[in-house]
Amino acid sequence: IDNTLLVNNNSATVLVCLIIAKLFTSFVVRSVEVDGYSMSTTLSDGDKALTDALFYKMGKVNRFDIVIVKKNKGMLKGEELVKRVIALPGETIEYKDGKLYINDEIVEEDFISEEVKSISPRIAKLTLEEDQYFVLGDNRANSTDSSEFGPITKKEIKGRGLLRFMVCEAKDSDNQCSKRKFIWPTRVK
Repeated sequence: IDNTLLVNNNSATVLVCLIIAKLFTSFVVRSVEVDGYSMSTTLSDGDKALTDALFYKMGKVNRFDIVIVKKNKGMLKGEELVKRVIALPGETIEYKDGKLYINDEIVEEDFISEEVKSISPRIAKLTLEEDQYFVLGDNRANSTDSSEFGPITKKEIKGRGLLRFMVCEAKDSDNQCSKRKFIWPTRVK
């Protein structure tokens, strides 16, 4: 057996595998790092999670999905944000007295505490258009979201949260995650 041929075949195999892995992690499943506290206590600053970046585009967006939003305009242009879908196209949303109203009916939000509900910003009644979604951070008092920049479109949704697999255990003096702990992947919901 010619050793040169084996090396060339192995090199080609490794190269093909690397290309497939890059395509898979760019377009099918992406790893994201949570930056900030807008999704506390569901997700914490420094957590790492996998997102569904391809199949989600072909499916439908559901209420309370955690999504990756890439803003296309304004001060946040180009930034990716982790938010929760609160209202869907054609629905009327209102937030008052710490309660979420969709089409004038109260909708329970089990994922946030009563304290967070009580300090949630008042959102005047708004009816979403055909391709509009209303997204909020779970930590309502510390989130830049649709309550500030308005509804988003499906085109701005770049993926859905699937699994959290690392949590930040310690931060350095620059408030950067200095120690991460692998956890058994847990579904982000």
